[in-house]
Amino acid sequence: MKSIGVQFHAEPSEVLDLIKNMIIKFKLKSIIMILRPFKIKIFEKDEIRSVYLECESEGRIRFSLSKEEFVINCETKNEFLVKNPNICHFDVGRIVDNKLEESFFSVKTEDEEILSISKSIAKEIKKVTKAGVTAINPDSGAKAYIRANRYTKAAERLQEEGVEMLPSAGKSRIVFGKH
Repeated sequence: MKSIGVQFHAEPSEVLDLIKNMIIKFKLKSIIMILRPFKIKIFEKDEIRSVYLECESEGRIRFSLSKEEFVINCETKNEFLVKNPNICHFDVGRIVDNKLEESFFSVKTEDEEILSISKSIAKEIKKVTKAGVTAINPDSGAKAYIRANRYTKAAERLQEEGVEMLPSAGKSRIVFGKH
């Protein structure tokens, strides 16, 4: 199975605009998923902002995109993934308590069409982001440069204004560029 993953920091509105543009460009179907507790909602592309705002306080949000109709009669995220193998995902980082969570685009599939679309989406993300962040352990001060992680100009502006950047997992803090 082939996979693609791009980790990046961006304002949620930037990620929503990107998702909407990809839905239109590739004629994709879309759903929004609350990861915990698990819940799925189908929406139209013009509803992306309102459905995001409706769901953002409920927890981590994932948008899934597909060329095919979704099987939504699922009790868990894992069941959903098994029943919908040819999809790509955007986990949208939220701004909570003056902290911006990391966003993530991913796909894991054998389907050549969705893989090709996902490569185009990854290229689009890379066009609007810069590469390279430094992860800093808040306890030890240890630093690690991560070239693959990316960020937008708007996220960089937020960091300059004092918004803390969080990784998708762990307790490290993210600083854009090499430090």
